[in-house]
Amino acid sequence: MSESSVQEPAEETAASRHKLQRDDWRCTLMFLTLAPIVLILESYIWFKVIVDHLADPTLYGLAHILLSLACIIVAVMSAIRIQGDRVWLSLLALFVIVMGPMGAFGALFSFLMNQWYRRGASTFEEWYNSLFPEGEIDAPQALVDQLEAIKKSGAQSGDTADTAQFQDVLSFGEQRQKLAMLALISREFSPIFSPLLNRALADPDNAVRVQAATAVTHVEHRFTLRSQYLQKRIKETPDDAPLLLEAARHFDDYAFTGLLDAVRERQNRELALDLYKRYLALKPDDLSARTAVGRNLLRDGRHQEAADFLRSCFEGGYGAPQLALWFMEALFSLQQFEELESVAREYGDVFRDRERYNLQINEAIALWVDETALEDAA
Repeated sequence: MSESSVQEPAEETAASRHKLQRDDWRCTLMFLTLAPIVLILESYIWFKVIVDHLADPTLYGLAHILLSLACIIVAVMSAIRIQGDRVWLSLLALFVIVMGPMGAFGALFSFLMNQWYRRGASTFEEWYNSLFPEGEIDAPQALVDQLEAIKKSGAQSGDTADTAQFQDVLSFGEQRQKLAMLALISREFSPIFSPLLNRALADPDNAVRVQAATAVTHVEHRFTLRSQYLQKRIKETPDDAPLLLEAARHFDDYAFTGLLDAVRERQNRELALDLYKRYLALKPDDLSARTAVGRNLLRDGRHQEAADFLRSCFEGGYGAPQLALWFMEALFSLQQFEELESVAREYGDVFRDRERYNLQINEAIALWVDETALEDAA
């Protein structure tokens, strides 16, 4: 391809842009010429008819119709012969027909206000990029580090993490701090941040609510694109174990976000369960995947199925403390307290590790073991 053939489209584009700008100016000049004239004439006729009581109302009506037709003809001719911005000429014609001189004044006043506010206005692209900038976000490094730590904590535990500090930012922080936090959460989203987004949606600050809603849309769009990509790859390679696990975790996270309605949440949880089970058929030793299956069954309200699955894991030699926690929750929901106590006694010593398990878990387990364990946990 020659250099001249590359330059021709660019020159044509520049010429088209220049012509459009010229037409915009022509339409604006026509409006600024026509609107004051119509305003003066309509005001004069109204004054004669209403205040002076000398003019014939029929003559006023005819004059009003002629002025309205003149505005319509100018708007139509500009639409046919000029490719610029014709909205103000069209509004002028509509306003004059309905409101006479007040319509002409309203159109002229609206145009002047529009020009005034456009000086500091930003385009949609600029506004959106300000919410989610591609470069570095102007936020304290401590905030970034804390968000990363919470995200890693939630990923390792497979459950929730402590976000109390960031709840406090939403409760007592300045607008700038809230917006910076929401921008970071949107860029590095994890399901453990869902409560923060849901709370931000109810924030009394309009700017915070708008950014939270935009962040939710941004997150959902990203999840949808990723879902489509993973499902396409699974159809191509249905026995790829790492891919099945990646897709299962993806749908699991999406169901856990709390941003979906009940139907969509259940659909994504069903997809995650199916993919986890297909993965376990290939990699039965993965305890984290087994834990995820039990957790999803419990969250779906299928307590008996969750208990049967987790019991089969222990009977098959796949026992683990995290599995035991979900198993005990399933047994408690089914009121099978004897088996629950047996599991608690078996893993009681493990759950006394305060560095790995919080105090609430420690105290709950202690209630199901003997008095000595209860004393040790106190």
